[in-house]
Amino acid sequence: MNTQPVSDPTDARPLYKPLGLYLKPLSRLHVTVTLPAIKVEGLTVSNWALMEKVKQLGAPTKFISMRVKMSTVDFVRFEAELEHFDHVVTAIEGLNDQNMKIGGFAQPFKVKAKQATTDFPSKNSWTSHFVENGEHYDDTKPGERADTILLKDVPKRFFSDDGGLMPTEDNIRLAFLTFGQIRNIDVPMLNADFVEDTLVGQQGMIASGNGEDKNFSTFSMTGTALNFDFYVQFMDKIGFENCMDEIRDMKIMHMDENGKAVGAAIKVQYDKSKHLSEAKLLAREEARKQAALKRKEAEIARNIKREEEERKLREKERVREAKDKEKEERRLKRQAKRRERRLKKKHEREEKKLKKRIQVEERKLLLAQRKLEATRILEKLFDRVAKMKESELAGKLEKELVAEKKKQSERAEKRREKEEERVKEKARREEEDLEDKERRLKEELLKQVGDKRRAKEAEKSVKDRGDGKERSRDRSERREKDGKDGEKDARDEKRRKYETSDRESGTYERREKSSSTSRTDRDRRRY
Repeated sequence: MNTQPVSDPTDARPLYKPLGLYLKPLSRLHVTVTLPAIKVEGLTVSNWALMEKVKQLGAPTKFISMRVKMSTVDFVRFEAELEHFDHVVTAIEGLNDQNMKIGGFAQPFKVKAKQATTDFPSKNSWTSHFVENGEHYDDTKPGERADTILLKDVPKRFFSDDGGLMPTEDNIRLAFLTFGQIRNIDVPMLNADFVEDTLVGQQGMIASGNGEDKNFSTFSMTGTALNFDFYVQFMDKIGFENCMDEIRDMKIMHMDENGKAVGAAIKVQYDKSKHLSEAKLLAREEARKQAALKRKEAEIARNIKREEEERKLREKERVREAKDKEKEERRLKRQAKRRERRLKKKHEREEKKLKKRIQVEERKLLLAQRKLEATRILEKLFDRVAKMKESELAGKLEKELVAEKKKQSERAEKRREKEEERVKEKARREEEDLEDKERRLKEELLKQVGDKRRAKEAEKSVKDRGDGKERSRDRSERREKDGKDGEKDARDEKRRKYETSDRESGTYERREKSSSTSRTDRDRRRY
């Protein structure tokens, strides 16, 4: 992009104020940094570092841009641009004949500065060109003399209407009428036969450090969506020369209503190609007609080709539809066959299921009959078993009753013997206790009363002892009688229990027999 914002537009001159166009002088200078003659192996310095050093050396002058113009083993030349033209002299005085110290280098870097020269064409250049090539030009014809200017890399929005993005010839004419009467204006990009890719290929974005080299051009956006080229032809040489003198070493500046300014460096050349000469105009007009005719023929050919392609497509579509229809018919037939096969298989499965269900029902009936027969057989067996069990149970109970009676009698005898032994033992212990007590009493009485009194007491005690023995014998007899009565009561109670259990077992057997008979009657009624 060749546009830059402008912060100090005080040195600008108006070109056409209604469009906000001004001419601002180019404030450029060349700064040459000479490298030390003695080279140290392995020690280098970058162009960027040198550029930063130059900016520091030129402070407080502000550089809005700086680029490498030329770089060799002996020197590096920078092209710097300042904000205001008046700052050029100050920057030159601050940079010229200065030395810079770079870390690692013993010798200083020498700096030279001067105002930059441009390749803007001078009056001598176009005069000598038309004189030297006079056999190719006719000074009496417009376009074949020094009356046409070519401006390149001009931003489109500088010459566009408010809110638009495309330049107009009317805006260009109004801006350049200040220099003289205009005969003709041509903006290639506005022509119907303009091919943008051609211009991009011819004047594409190429970066070069040397503007004097004919094989390269500086950075350009020509032919892109941002910049454009146009030709301005004046009525006479005076307007041409006034325009060339006014825009020499200038850049176009655009300022909007808010005071925001943007500058663009443009290229200005005098026309050497006779672009706006009558012959070239007629040739271009004829070329346009031929191009329009070719375009029309091409359009007709494209239409014929498109119609042919459409016809082929329709034919292909028809064939495809026919094939699709045939495929659909085959698909429907296959589907119908599959449906028939599915129905047939379904019927076969249903028949198999029905046959299987009939077999299952027959099997169930057979099993029910067998079950009924088995039930009847089991009932008979159970009746026999019940009868056998009743007899076995009666004998068993009788044996158990006899054994139990025998056991009860044995236990009663044992209890009686134990009771007798216990009574005897108790009587013996009581007798021994009485004898001990009597003896102790005797000893006490003998000690207290004497022999006589002790004798009387002894006789009395002997008599009392005989009475006590009789009482103990009476008590033991009563106990034996009570024990025999208890054993008799226990035997009677046991007998009653066995008689009750016999009656309950007979009732249970009769109930079981009646229930089995009722189940048999129900099964018979069911079947």
